[in-house]
Amino acid sequence: MNKNAMSAKLKISKVLRSLLVVSLVSTSLVAAPHLSEARTFPARGGSAAFVSEAACWRPFGPAMTNTCDAARDWYLPLTIDPVNSQFPPGFMYNSTVTVRAQRATPNSNVSCLAQGYDVSRNWVFSSGWTFLLTFGAPASINLSLLVPDEGSGMVDCNVDPNGQVIEASW
Repeated sequence: MNKNAMSAKLKISKVLRSLLVVSLVSTSLVAAPHLSEARTFPARGGSAAFVSEAACWRPFGPAMTNTCDAARDWYLPLTIDPVNSQFPPGFMYNSTVTVRAQRATPNSNVSCLAQGYDVSRNWVFSSGWTFLLTFGAPASINLSLLVPDEGSGMVDCNVDPNGQVIEASW
């Protein structure tokens, strides 16, 4: 094989390798899940809303159970991804937060609210308190959530004795 033919074959080989790399990278970017899509956070990753109430909580798998004789508050932080330049300044992250929880008896309850804060820690939104409607099996509480760009979101749940907070999804 002459020198020109070898050089041409080498150039074609490099071009094909480059195209292969570009196509693989492109495919992985399209197929990769977006990090800003739905998240689920186990209640065990949260905390007692007040340090003095920390001893009232017992973990069970992903859930936290109030073991005290009175209602106690459980806090869940929500990771909100920055929206970057996809949306105009002042954009509000708008979502539904679903809290899975469980009432121990018909006389006890779990109620939760979602809140949004701006980057300066100013309160900008509250869903209002929403209660579980059933007892026995775990059930969902659906809460609206608005958070300004670069802000933060959280869920607070007020849990009667033996009630559980299991997880939050958004």
